[in-house]
Amino acid sequence: MSGTRLKLSTKQSLFPPIEIEIDGTVYRSKKFTPGIIRSLEELTPAAIAGKVDAVIEQIQVLYPTIKAETLEDLDLRELMDLVEYTQKRIYEDQKAGAEKTKKPSGPGSSGPSGSRPNSPAKGQSGKSSKKTSGK
Repeated sequence: MSGTRLKLSTKQSLFPPIEIEIDGTVYRSKKFTPGIIRSLEELTPAAIAGKVDAVIEQIQVLYPTIKAETLEDLDLRELMDLVEYTQKRIYEDQKAGAEKTKKPSGPGSSGPSGSRPNSPAKGQSGKSSKKTSGK
């Protein structure tokens, strides 16, 4: 049996793109790279303040093939639905990815004690890296 490893690619994401449809045209999200996230973070304060142009820019960062004119024809509530849908899908995909990495380490697995903990950046209540010794 070969060792377990996390395989990543700069060419293809482990996660499928998020798809939305406007007027019969399907749009796919870009990969959520650090650069994309930074762009979204820069636009977030203005979007929260109610600046509609910032919301449209955020959507275009995520879905670059959507023309601004198309977004301009949508109701503001539909724009907000699009943003909320995308956020929900990101969360669901992230949760599903975390579940996939947890499953192989069930009963009978022979993972070393120094194996990669599950999502340390999220602060998962210490379960993944602490072991009780009974002392």
